[in-house]
Amino acid sequence: MIRIPQLQIKWKHLGQATIVIPLFFITMSGCGSSVTVEEDTNNSKDGKATTKQTPVVNADGKSSGAHSNANNAANSTNKPKLVPIQEINRQWANVLSACVSPQDGAIRLKNLSSQTSNLNAILKAVAAKRTFDNDKQHLAFLINSYNIFVISQLAEYPFARNVRQIEGFYNRRTFKLLGEKRTLNVIRDGLVRNSGDPRGLIALFSGSIGSPPISIRPYDGKSLDNQLDAQCTRFVNSAIHNTALSGTLLLSKLLKWFEKDFDGLPFNGIVGFLKHYAKSGSRLESYLKDEGRPNVTFIEFNWSVNTR
Repeated sequence: MIRIPQLQIKWKHLGQATIVIPLFFITMSGCGSSVTVEEDTNNSKDGKATTKQTPVVNADGKSSGAHSNANNAANSTNKPKLVPIQEINRQWANVLSACVSPQDGAIRLKNLSSQTSNLNAILKAVAAKRTFDNDKQHLAFLINSYNIFVISQLAEYPFARNVRQIEGFYNRRTFKLLGEKRTLNVIRDGLVRNSGDPRGLIALFSGSIGSPPISIRPYDGKSLDNQLDAQCTRFVNSAIHNTALSGTLLLSKLLKWFEKDFDGLPFNGIVGFLKHYAKSGSRLESYLKDEGRPNVTFIEFNWSVNTR
């Protein structure tokens, strides 16, 4: 509905004609908001007409003029503080303790429902932009965030039996991380791999049985080297991921996908990586010690969800 009343303003100076100025009131029905545009004409001290633009009122009822700018400045100083990384890790530790089997890393779906508030708080906290004290703290934050996003998806789709049944699980579903929306693939390939430490890839939990098992403790920048070494030892010596049988190395397909990431120091390839973490006296360690250039077969990756 539009109403246009006539407002008359007369000049004080004798001989001047009366100027009629339309005053517009525009009401937008049905959308729950209104916009008012006004234009006033006033006299200056020298008798000339001057035009003053009245600030426009936004749909939320706030002025976009000087008062609004003042309010915005005040609001900018009242932005919520970043949640400390230690607090995020504390909440994440609660989720992991309640929902991850320490024996095989399987996710206990029935326990996830009790961790909704922790998960929501964590998702909100990792979304905000922040800076880091060093590269290790940054990498630990990225690994934890990736794993948090995966767990949140498993909680949302508890009846999925295979992660590929969840459309766009890795390449289309986006998550807010450090101020930007990113897919799991972008976090892995664009951030974790760019860290230059291939061990970080072994710390990422993809939600599947074929994936390295999730750590039962959050990664922390101060102890990241020891944590990544422990995670790599666990993965390399897991018989469902890597073993030696009848003169052949049977290895996780994950190592084939990321083979080039392990080419540099200190591993000089995936065989060097396996030698570095194979437990002393294990079948894998004995085979790697005896064979100069072992025969390698990569095991088909198991995309079944690692839940119970």
